[in-house]
Amino acid sequence: NKGISLGKPNDSLSAECLAAMADIEYRRKNYPAAIASWDSIATSFSGGYFEEMAIYFRGYMYKKLEDTARSLDQWEQYLSKFPEGSMAGYAQEQKDLLKPPEPNKK
Repeated sequence: NKGISLGKPNDSLSAECLAAMADIEYRRKNYPAAIASWDSIATSFSGGYFEEMAIYFRGYMYKKLEDTARSLDQWEQYLSKFPEGSMAGYAQEQKDLLKPPEPNKK
């Protein structure tokens, strides 16, 4: 909180501090609080690396909560916004694991 209060709301130091806070909540298994932190990051740092991280980790948090629909939505959103992102391969794998198989066509 001290780092956030010292920096500007939209500078990278604030984003790093918010990401660390989200990680703390993840380690506490407080996934809803971690998601709230990632939501804040995605809103404040739209269009760049920190939004990419936020979408990716929200997908992971929803997976931990066993909320398949929301997790799948986050992986799809990640791949739509950041198809060449550093975590695109993993996001695709997760999407493929969560998406129900296509019914056999005859």
